[in-house]
Amino acid sequence: MNYKKEILFDEAKKTHRSLILRIYQTIFFLGKWGIVFLLSYVDVTSAQEYAFRNYSIVQGLSESVVNTLIQDEKGYIWMGTGFGLNRFDGHNFTIYLQEDGLKSTQINILYLSVDDKIWIGTSQGLHWYSPTKDSIHYVSEVPAYAIISLFEDSQNRLWLGTEEHGIYLYSPKSTKPLTHLNPSTLTFNGPVRKIIETDTSYLLISRTGIYELGPKIFSDSTSFDMSVISEETRYRDAILDTNNNVVWIGSRDGLYSYKEGQFTFHKLNTSNLASRIQSLALDQDGTLWMGTEDGLLHQREDGLIRYGSQDGMSNTLINNLYFDKEGILWIGTYGGGANVFLGEYVVNYDLSNTLSNNLVTGFIEQENGDLWIGSYGGGVQILSKEYSDLITSSNVPQELGPFKWPQLEGLADQRVYHLSEDPYGTTWIGMRDALGYVKNNRVETIAELYFPYRKIRHIRWSNSSTMWVSTYDHGLIKVDYTDLYNPETWTINQYSTQIPSWPSNTILKSIEDKKGTIWVATYSGVVEMKRDGRFRTWGLAEGIPNISVMGVIEDSQGSIWAHTFGGLARISDNELMAITEKDGLPSRVCYFLYEDPQKSNLLWIGTNGGLIQYNLDGNTFKAITQEEGLISDEMNLGAFYEDSQGQYWLGTVEGLSKFNPKKYRGNEKPPRIHIEEVLLSGFNVDPLDTKKLQMDYNQNFFEVGFIGLNYTAPDQLYYRYRLLGLEEQWQQTKNTTLRYPSLSSGDYIFQVQAVNSNGLISEELAQIQFKVNPPYYQSLWFWIGILILIGWVLYLIRRTTKITKLVDMERMRVRIASDLHDDVGASLTEIALQSDFLLADTVQQELKESLSQIGRQCRKIVGSLDDIVWSIDARNDSFGDLTDRIQDYALAILDTTQFDIEYAFDSLPMDKKIPVEIRENTYLIIKEALNNVVKYSNGDRVSIGLRLQDNILSTVVSDNGSNVNNSKKTGHGLRNMKMRAQRMNGMLKIQNNKDFSVSLQVPLNN
Repeated sequence: MNYKKEILFDEAKKTHRSLILRIYQTIFFLGKWGIVFLLSYVDVTSAQEYAFRNYSIVQGLSESVVNTLIQDEKGYIWMGTGFGLNRFDGHNFTIYLQEDGLKSTQINILYLSVDDKIWIGTSQGLHWYSPTKDSIHYVSEVPAYAIISLFEDSQNRLWLGTEEHGIYLYSPKSTKPLTHLNPSTLTFNGPVRKIIETDTSYLLISRTGIYELGPKIFSDSTSFDMSVISEETRYRDAILDTNNNVVWIGSRDGLYSYKEGQFTFHKLNTSNLASRIQSLALDQDGTLWMGTEDGLLHQREDGLIRYGSQDGMSNTLINNLYFDKEGILWIGTYGGGANVFLGEYVVNYDLSNTLSNNLVTGFIEQENGDLWIGSYGGGVQILSKEYSDLITSSNVPQELGPFKWPQLEGLADQRVYHLSEDPYGTTWIGMRDALGYVKNNRVETIAELYFPYRKIRHIRWSNSSTMWVSTYDHGLIKVDYTDLYNPETWTINQYSTQIPSWPSNTILKSIEDKKGTIWVATYSGVVEMKRDGRFRTWGLAEGIPNISVMGVIEDSQGSIWAHTFGGLARISDNELMAITEKDGLPSRVCYFLYEDPQKSNLLWIGTNGGLIQYNLDGNTFKAITQEEGLISDEMNLGAFYEDSQGQYWLGTVEGLSKFNPKKYRGNEKPPRIHIEEVLLSGFNVDPLDTKKLQMDYNQNFFEVGFIGLNYTAPDQLYYRYRLLGLEEQWQQTKNTTLRYPSLSSGDYIFQVQAVNSNGLISEELAQIQFKVNPPYYQSLWFWIGILILIGWVLYLIRRTTKITKLVDMERMRVRIASDLHDDVGASLTEIALQSDFLLADTVQQELKESLSQIGRQCRKIVGSLDDIVWSIDARNDSFGDLTDRIQDYALAILDTTQFDIEYAFDSLPMDKKIPVEIRENTYLIIKEALNNVVKYSNGDRVSIGLRLQDNILSTVVSDNGSNVNNSKKTGHGLRNMKMRAQRMNGMLKIQNNKDFSVSLQVPLNN
């Protein structure tokens, strides 16, 4: 027991002493017949509660009168009430009323057809629900009569049983969808409660009788054979047991069966009200359940079991029974809403019915089968085997009120911690302020003189001469004796903090393993005591999850297990392994630990989160909680016992649960999972409409709502989810709504699965795809435009830079040309003029020749310099400047009296710029060609032409002279012309056939 419970127990002493009902103060034990005699006056049905769960208007149900229940293909539970249709997902109700399409809110019957439609019979006709559109549709072809039964036969015809107008057959796809079986052809006119199809005929269960229609196959015809099976009483419901080929029929008088033409009545040993059967159902094992006007009946092999309000039902007037796909029984009641019966695997007891105190701390089964139950403040109560057997049968009286199990008299202290049996079969009782035993029907208390220790938490025997007592404040007490029942023969040794290195005085349990080593659970770790007296402590340094150890056990493999406030610890081969919440343990505080004797790979753990089943093979955990029927999730220290019938008795802070692991099926069906709502930036959209599942970049908020369907333990469901496109790893949550704000652009897939308390994952994967459109500045066309713009800007920059450089270069060329012309040209001209002046004077003959040569050379240099200046000067870059220069030179060098000069420049764009290199080299080639004409031609006509076409500049210089001195026209000048043509990537051709011509073709770059 932890500190919290120690304080709680102290307070319980004051609170519960006044509440303890001592029914039998004058007797200690009752014999077999005495117990039976007393039970004849006891309403034992008031002494227990089963695993019932109730849903009513408090939980959201539209009305507490539930007429009909079904489960659809998706797993939702539907309830038809007197005011509306309800869909239930385990947590919330969705209600459908007239504004949702119902003509009447009085729902009499629900039926699920093979095409997953839900057919709804109301007081004003027939409706159907579309699961894909979540909408209700009214069937106008069917009269607005009160429909109280529905059935789809093997021909997919829907049978409609009405309150006052017989039966209709409805075939929506037929040319004649509605066929009325004329009531005048039948001998009944009462309400048709049920239609059943057998191999050869149809059975109609009416309030006034049971009728058989045959032959079975008929279509639109109303002609058929009809026979009366029974008209003895009022019949309410029927069900076909296909395994045994029998029809069970519930009536006002009780239970009937119809098999192979035999109609049989089965008498039920119940009260009159409990014999009025309203509804029937078959469970997964094929056993029959009956809903009556006074509770629930279960026909088992060992007898008939009745459940009523005293067993946990909210109302005993039952309208409808239905088993869902998990095997859970749903019970529609008249005024109590819907009850869920999880199964007969757990029975609960508390202060309101049988217990003298809810804080149950220990158990011990006697040789005669009686179970002794210890509680803190309630002493020891005795549950006799006769009574225990009797309360599971229907042969019990119901005249008297609640019955408290008799208490053990003579205890020195009612605050019981522990019950144990010694090697001689005697029961020992560890109490807060005493140690005692029961022998010869008397309680004997060990005097304080012989045993002064208190708060006895555990008692065990290592052999026939040694007893070990664990105490809360005084350490571990070893008692060696020669006579166990004579404390004067006792020799006591105390293991406490007075011994060096002993860790704690708070000892909760000790055991001795197969090797003879003693293991002690303390509040400062686990103490390992060897036979030679040496001991060591397993604490935090050794890896134990929490030093407050509440117990130790040895498993069948020889491993030692410790259960602590922080989880479990396994010690094997001198190594410790911790099992905590990080490893999947549902609750860290472990009050008791038990190895399943039938399955050594299973451990049962009592925690603050219910009873945990730990599977060692798969390292999986399964939690059985109050949601699945336990009286409380918070167990008590060491309060666990397996009786001779294999049932587990669990002591909790709120009472006692008897748990039968053989009947517990567990949460064995994987849950279903559905996406129920999708919001894109706050706007609700249909998850199936893919066109709408797109978001703009500035409206990128995604919200999704989903639900897992599991009715065994809906609160223990959790979900694994991920958003592909954002994350690849699965995440876990218990929330059913997730939000993703500010998603970046891209394609996403949201995936989610549900996981139940058994760890089973939903078989289907609920997912939804959506897209966040990129902003315009992230689109491909935008970036193409940006690249084009950047390219254009770079082009403009480059062009501007180039133009700037060209302008600067042109300015420099003009400056250089001007400087050459003004400075160098002027100087050379001045030299030439000075030589002329000197020649005009009287000078020696030798000087005249030199002066004349100087003058000629200067003028020659000035001429060459004039060509250089012309080519450099940027003001001469146009075609017009080139042609002017050519004409000037031609007129200067050609004798007009000898040559007739023709120019062909008309097609040139005179104002267009021409590259300097092309302008200069073209001019020099033409100049060289004209020089050759002057030197070698004997003709009288010279033609000079320039033409620009397709960005190709064509130049032709020709004359009509003969090919005289041809060998002299292949010298240095011709090589210069070819060199200049190559500089311009041009093509130079010289022809000397009839006429002499020089042609040049040069490509002009932009």
